[in-house]
Order: sequence, then C-alpha cells, then structure tokens
Amino acid sequence: MSESDPRSFDSERSLFAFTTKRPVAVTMIVIATVVFGVVGLRRLPVNLLPDLSYPTVTVRTQYPGAGPEDVEERVSERIQEAVSVVPGVRRVVSISRPEVSDVVLDFEWGTSMVFAVSDVRERLDRVLLPREAEKPLVLRYDPSLDPVMTFGLAGEMPLIELRRIAEEEIERELSKLEGVAAVKVRGGAEEAIKIEVDEQALAVLGLDVARLTERLAAENVNSASGSVEQGRTEFLVRTLGEFRSLDEIADVILERRGDAPLRVRDVARVRRVQKDKDVISRVGGEPCVLIDVYKEAGANVVALAARVRDRVSGTAEQRAYVASLLPDGSPPPSKGPPPTDEKQARSAELRRMERHRAMLDFLSRQIAGSGASLTLLQDQSTFIESAITDVQDSAIQGGLLAIAVIFLFLRRLGPTLALAISIPISLIAAFAPMFLSGVTLNVMSLGGLALGVGMLVDNSIVVLEAITREREQGKGIRAAAIAGVSRVAGAVTSSTLTTVAVFFPIVFVEGVAGQLFRDQSLTVVYSLLMSLVVALLVIPMLLTRRDRDGWFQREPHAPTSRIGRGAQRLFLSAGGAVAAVVRVLGRLAGLLLWPVLTAFDRCWRMLDAAYPRLLGLALRLRTAVILLAVGLGALAAWAGSRLDTDMVPEVAQGEFTVKLFLPRDATVERTDAVASPVERAIAAMDEVADTFLAVGVDRDELNDASEGEHSAKILVRLKRSQDLAQAETAVRARIVALFGRLPELAEPPQFESPSVLSFSAPLAVEVVGEDLDALRDTSAAIARRLAELPGLRDVRSSQQRGNPEIVLRLDRESMSALGIDSGAVSRILETKVKGLVATRFAEQDRRVDMRVAMPREAIDRVEALLAVNVNPKGEPAIPLQSIGTVAVLEGPSEIRRIGNTRGAEISAGVRGLGVGSAQEMVALEAAAVPRPPGIEVRLGAQQQELAASMSSVTLALLLAVFLVYVVMASQFESLIQPFVILCTVPLAAIGVVFVLLATNTPVSVIVMLGCIVLAGIVVNNAIIMIDQINQLRAEGLRKREAILAGASSRLRPVFMTTLTTVLGLLPMTGWFTGIPILGSGAEGIELRAPLAVTVVAGLSTSTLLTLLVIPCVYSFTDRRA
Repeated sequence: MSESDPRSFDSERSLFAFTTKRPVAVTMIVIATVVFGVVGLRRLPVNLLPDLSYPTVTVRTQYPGAGPEDVEERVSERIQEAVSVVPGVRRVVSISRPEVSDVVLDFEWGTSMVFAVSDVRERLDRVLLPREAEKPLVLRYDPSLDPVMTFGLAGEMPLIELRRIAEEEIERELSKLEGVAAVKVRGGAEEAIKIEVDEQALAVLGLDVARLTERLAAENVNSASGSVEQGRTEFLVRTLGEFRSLDEIADVILERRGDAPLRVRDVARVRRVQKDKDVISRVGGEPCVLIDVYKEAGANVVALAARVRDRVSGTAEQRAYVASLLPDGSPPPSKGPPPTDEKQARSAELRRMERHRAMLDFLSRQIAGSGASLTLLQDQSTFIESAITDVQDSAIQGGLLAIAVIFLFLRRLGPTLALAISIPISLIAAFAPMFLSGVTLNVMSLGGLALGVGMLVDNSIVVLEAITREREQGKGIRAAAIAGVSRVAGAVTSSTLTTVAVFFPIVFVEGVAGQLFRDQSLTVVYSLLMSLVVALLVIPMLLTRRDRDGWFQREPHAPTSRIGRGAQRLFLSAGGAVAAVVRVLGRLAGLLLWPVLTAFDRCWRMLDAAYPRLLGLALRLRTAVILLAVGLGALAAWAGSRLDTDMVPEVAQGEFTVKLFLPRDATVERTDAVASPVERAIAAMDEVADTFLAVGVDRDELNDASEGEHSAKILVRLKRSQDLAQAETAVRARIVALFGRLPELAEPPQFESPSVLSFSAPLAVEVVGEDLDALRDTSAAIARRLAELPGLRDVRSSQQRGNPEIVLRLDRESMSALGIDSGAVSRILETKVKGLVATRFAEQDRRVDMRVAMPREAIDRVEALLAVNVNPKGEPAIPLQSIGTVAVLEGPSEIRRIGNTRGAEISAGVRGLGVGSAQEMVALEAAAVPRPPGIEVRLGAQQQELAASMSSVTLALLLAVFLVYVVMASQFESLIQPFVILCTVPLAAIGVVFVLLATNTPVSVIVMLGCIVLAGIVVNNAIIMIDQINQLRAEGLRKREAILAGASSRLRPVFMTTLTTVLGLLPMTGWFTGIPILGSGAEGIELRAPLAVTVVAGLSTSTLLTLLVIPCVYSFTDRRA
C-alpha cells in the first residue's frame, strides 16, 4: 500500500467511531446476522458432495431377439447418425449388445442438459427403426440417482409372496415419505400367467398362435364409451371386459364351428407360473428381495434416511415406549399426581390412550410376525454423517488450536476471547449467503469452513496489534481503537480481497472438479468477508468496552424511563458478571499454564531479539540471499517434474462392490451357484461386517455393457472400527486370491467404489478399426500386457467372447413357393422359444403378463428347433430346416462404435501409483503390441478429461495470481511493489513440492486448488510488512532503518496469523488421525488432506522465507536512500 496515515482515513474514522460509540447497535447487528445464519443453517440440505450434473445422455433401445450386428446396423448406427448433430455434443459412442442398443452422448461442460435432452428426443422422433424395436429411452446418468438406501426382505415364505409384500406394502409405505422420489423392488420371483399351447390341437383345428393371441388381447379390454343424458342426469358409459379369473381366460371363444364354440381351454392350458428370473439376490446366503430407495433432487440424505429408518423400525421414542409396556401389552401407568376429579381423569385417560396408539402406530406397518424380516443393507447417510462429523471436528479442533496460539502470544484471556469470538460469528454468518446461493452442507463446503477457521482471526489479529501499539504510545482506548483500525484498514482489506479474488477463477475450472470446488470456494469467500467485517467493526467495539472499571461502561446518556434504567442496570450487571468470570478464568489459566507461558515468552523474546540482527545480516548479503532462494526454487521445479498426477483421490468409504463374470452363455441360476459360495467366504472374513449378493440385472437398469445373466455383484461392507483404507486393501487382496481358485470365471474380478465418489476408470486405451476379429485380438493382447504391469488393477477389455448363436438364413424362393413369409416364421419361432405376451391380467393394483408359449420341453435342443413346423395351419407340415440353412456361431459380446468407427476399450484402475506415471507405462505397452493393418491404438477419453481438468485448474491458478496482482497494484498504487509481494508465491511452491514428495501425494485437482488458495494467502504477510515499511518511509526514515523497523514490528502479527492458519488446518492433514485435538476421524480424509497439506506446507515455508527474502527484494526495488 502507498503511504498511509490516520489523517487520510476520515471516512473510515467516522465509521469506526460509530462502532465504538454505539456498542448496542453493533451488538444488535451481530445478533441479527447470527440469527439469519442459524436460520440458513437449518435449511441447508445435507449431502456427501455438491450436486454434480454430468453432461452425459444415454439413449437405450430394446430390440428383442436381435444379435449385436443386427442391433448395430438397424438401430445403433441410425440413432448415432441422428443425434451426432445435436448442439454441444463432443463425443458419441454406441454399444450394441444382444437385444439392446446404448448410444452415449458426452456434451461439453456447461451445456444446458434440459435443452440437450429435448434436442435428443426431437432427433429421435425422426429416426426410422425396425417395427420390433421398442421406443428409445433417453436416460440421464447422475450419481444422485443411485439408491440412498437398500433393504433386503427375506423369510421362510415363497419368493413370490416376499415380492408381493415388498411391492404392495413396503414400497407403498416408503413412497409416501417426504424426500423419497421412488422405491424400486428387485429380485425375488414375479408371477406370470402362461397360456401353454397344445401344438397338435392347434394343427388339428386349423388354428395358429396369432389367432389365439389376437383373441386374448381383444377380449381383455375395459373402455369408456362416452356418456348418456337422461333428464338432468348424465351417465357415464363404461365397458368392463377385463379378465377377472383364470377360468374367464380359458373360456374365451376363439371361433365357432357350427354351434360348437372353440375355446382357449380346447387348445391350451392356463396356469400361474413364475417368470424367468432376471435377478437373484441373497442376504447371508438366503434368497431375498432387494428394495432400493431413491431420493428427490435436493433432498437431505441424512434426514431422509432417518425418516425411512423411523418408518421401518419406529422412532427412538416409540421403541423405548414399546420396551416399557406391561406384560399384557397395556400402556404403563402414568407418572405424576392422580387427577383430582372425574373430568380430569377422563381427559388424562384419553390423552394416555391416544399416545399409546401413536407410539404403537409403526408396529401396524411392520412385517414382523409374517415370517419375513427386513434388513438394512446399504445406507449412504452413514458415511455422509461420519464424513461431515469429521470435518466439523476438524474445524472445531483447528479453531481451538488457533485460539491457543493467540493466548500464548497475548497471555490475557480477555483479548483472546475477543479475537476468538470472530470465528463463530464469521462461520455462522456465512450460512445465510450459503443458503441463498444454493450451497449445500457437504464435505467440500464444510471443508471450506475448516479451511477458513485459521484465517478468520488473521484480520482481527492485525487490528488488535495495531490498537495495542497505539495504546503503547499513550492514547486512550477509544482513540487507540480508532487510530489503530484506521491505520491497518487498507492493509487488512487488501489482504482479504487478495484471498477472496483467488477463488473467482474457479468458475473457469471445467469438469467435475469445477463443480466439486464451487461450494468450497463460495464458503471460504463468505466466511472471510464476514471475518473482515468483524475485524473492522466488532473487535474495536469489544476492546473499547474494557477499561479499569470492567468490560462494560455506563453510557453518558442514561435512559430516563424506569424500564430503560432497569434494562440498562440488568445489561451492565450481566456484563460485569461476565467480565468478572473472564478475569477469574484468565488468572486461573495464567497460573495453571504459567510454565508453558513462561517458556514460550522466553523463546519468543529470543526470536524477537534475534530477528533484527538476522535481517540486518541478510540485507548486507542480499544478493546471496536472493540467489539462494532462486536456487531453492530451481531445485523445487526439478523435483516437481517428478511428481505424479491424479484426478481426484480414491476415497475409502468402508464399502465396495465385487463384480464377477462367467462365460456369456451362463444362465442366472448357474451364475448364482458359483457366486453364492464366494459371498459366504467373503462374509466370513474378519474385517467384513456384512455382504449381499445380486446376480443378473434388470432389463430396465442402466447397467454396464458387460453385465447380464452371467454376472454377479457382491456388496461388501467393512467394520467401521478399523482403518478403512488398509482394511479395504487387505480384503481386496484376499478376494483376488479367492477368485484365483475359481476356474468357472471368464475374467478376473472387478472392484467398484460407491459411484457417488467414483469417476470413469482413470486409464483407458481405445482400439479402433472395422474388423471385429482384429479388434478382439488386438484388445486382448493389450489387456494381457497391461494386466502384468505393477500398480494396475481391474484390467479388462470391452471385446469379450459373445453368446453362442443359432443363425437361420432363410431361402426366400423356397418360402415364396410354399406361401410362407419371414414375419410368420419369426412369430412361430418366438412362440416356440420364449413365448408372446398377448396382454396383461389386472390383479388389484398390478398387471401380470399373459404369455402364450409352447411347453418348455418342446424346444430342448438344436435338432428340435430345426424340426419346428412353420406351416401349422396347412398340410403338409414344413420343417424349419427345409426353408433355410442353420449354423451355430459365436457372435461378439458387443460392438462398440467410437464416433463413426468400430472400436474396443481396455480400461484399468490404479493402485499405489500415480495416474501420470501409469499413463506413460500404458502408452508404452500399448504401442509395443503389433497391430494389423487398419487398426489404430490411442489413449482413451479419461486421459483427455484429466488433461483438460489439469489445464483448466492451471489456468485458474494463473488467473488467481493475476487478480492478486491487480488488487495489490490498485491498493499500493504501484506496479513494482506488487511484484515484490508476488515473490512469496514461488517461495510457497518450494515447501509444497518437497512435502508432496515426502508424503508421496500426487498432484491432483485438489492439490491445485490448494495452490490457488496459497496464491491468495501467502501474500498477506508481505502486504502487512510492505505496508508498514511504506508508512515508516513516509514518516522520513531511511530505507534500511525503515525495513528493519517495519519488518520487526510486524514479526508478531506475521507469526500469529501464520500459526493460527497452519494449526487451524493441521487436523485436516490426516497426519495426526485419532490423536485428540491434533487429528480428526479418517472418514473422507482423502478429499481433505491434499488441500490442507498443500496450504500448510506452502504457508509455513513462505512465511519463514518471506521474513528474509522479501525485505531483500524490496531493498533492490526502492532506489531511494
């Protein structure tokens, strides 16, 4: 800052004078601000992470009976061509699997997904698809769409009954709760009505399956037929024709032969059956039904989970009440004196019985006693609560450490409490703007509060130091407060604005990183701005209230009314009592901590006396000092090039999913037989709390392209009373060894963390070309080489062996001569193989499929399929093999198109290795694999996403430094001195690089955010120092004397602000996890530690070097004597 003098602060002086003269008004403003902050806090939603909006859309189309090549040619390519021209699309990938087409569109970050989805639907309306294909579904992927809770319903009753209870009772009950978007039931057994056709009877009667299906659909109809008016009454006319029983279905008349009706029962048998299972689920080895609970957008996950648990098992009050019931189930006797008259007795008994019914209300909704039990299998709120609690503990511990530092320096409890009060006021006041700007309470926003805890007292420390120096010059407390705060107001405002300014470029950070850090940035900005207001307005008011007569003085203009005088006496008496307690506590703390305070004071006096001599020596050797700093910077730059890079650290949440895959031709029953023993073996491990198994996938589930009847998922939850990261590593290693003894598996197991914190696999290699065989061979060769690399895990290729296919090539000339068309042949085969859904049977509030099919034993081998009669109504019988050729082939598992070219993707995870190093290894290994002509190998989109994110974060860092320079140049009205202050930034980088190397921490986007934060706070010490030197120069001191005096006078506030920030962040580093005061819990520490470590290392190094290097650099830039 340029030359400053209290006389140049007339406007500030009047404002500061107001705060010292009107303490009640200032106190009321503070109270009002805190109240609004509390209101905002109570309304903030609680989630693990900020709302993430992924710019990805998936178009899913079902094409029953089609293989991957048919799906690609007749569905995927047409959709891909249509949607590729939607504005904002940067990448289109189609995945064609048996019966399913997925076209995945990646949009540019920042694209309005509402309009994007609308554009996609508009383009799909123009696509001409095969008649057999279903209407395309447009699906948005969002981590918040994962279930927040999963229950398992198990018992001794049949699975059909369990499924009915889940759908009709539990789903209906939970769907009513506030914040629940949907409840989805999976697994168990679903009921269907099978019309099992007698093929010989149909042939004898000259009927076919098409006629049977047509008649069933036509008879099962309810319709509205309009209305009829009679007089003044209007009657609605409805036709009720839907089936009400199986007998009605069997009695449907197909046609009449003379007077004799031909009914369904004459050619088919109608019965209830179980549908073929898509999903088999187990808990503790027993079959169960899974119930997933999904939250509404913006719902509070923690509160929602509590409501669901209360509805399932009752509130804590209800459970305690049930435990207190008498043996006969009657309510316990009421406590207190008995009623005095009959009316009171009746009223008391009525209230008692109403409470009794309310307390037992939840029991009427439970399924206990029906032979089934409901078990909570997965609950996102558990980790969220633990992670948020740990962040809160970090903030509280950091605040206590910061207050301890202040007390060590001041040695007086009163001023210490005056400064300490700025922390809760600033934090609570920040909740109101957080609510208004849509910030939620999550790990990132609370991490921002914890990050700012140590910095919130920095401004107050500088103000207190300035007021203390004015007092030492003999001024009264009020005059000293006004003069002191006026002297440093510009400097503290400038230092705060530089810190705030560095968060503005966060808006330029693209991708998930930008959305993650928005909440954290806004939280820090709000709390720091509040701390600036507290430092300039509240701290002077608190300090001026303290004089020899106590903390609160009687105002000269006393109230004239009796009520006013009474209120004033009450206020002053309360203030005096508080002041007396504070004085007693201060003296007691001084006595108890006297050895610590004495030792600290002695060390500080030695440092305070040695610093001017050390600085004088540095000024004499200023060239050597600067060259030494440059050398350290060069060494740090060289060491920094050896650091690994990463996107976002993987977070150990205490649970993960194991995915296993059998060959593609495996049925869901065979997969279950292999997976069930594996689940039991995992559940028996010491570190594991519980597991549950889900085999297969629902058809409407947005699943991985590799999943199907041949796949299974085992959710593993670890015991919380252990180091989750180490336990997860150990359990995963044992699972891999366990799977190594299973020859039935087609590939190694895959591990997935909960998707709320997971991104795409960090490593991917794309192999592109049109030849499917060459794609499969090349991708398999690359996958084998990558699987041998240390540090890589879960290596797999998208090109796997496909299902065996029976391919029928029809002879159109033969068919034409026989009067048969391909559509009729297709319908006959579909009826033979899987059956046709003719219509649906209404039963209560659900509809059951009515499937027309042949007996299952009719087609039990390929030879039986070849003998199928494709002319059931005529003579002679025409076997299928007479109108075409049949071949048994193995088709591809999927056909992937990346852009306009076929391709395959080899993905891999990283364990114990930086993503940057792993990328280099993968690129070298992939390049070494021989490639047939027409095959190209390249790195996948994940690496491009990482490069884009790191590039945008680097740009944000450069913009942050530029904004810091702009703020300082404006404040100092100088172009040179801001450059002097910016020298602190590379000084901070020295400590960051060496600490990252020492702790083996890769450079992730979280570390880069820490660097952005550093750019705003490391300059603060230099700003305060240069500002003081400028003021002394303006008072006439020579350069050397001004530098020595200015730097020495700011030594204490520099150390106080640095130590409060560093110690405030210490619990977030994870270095002292589990140690009281110094460390918090480990839940979510992976997201907090890199930023905290970066700021602690950079600020510590920068402060120590700033005290010597910045005065030397300043001496070169100031040419005046």
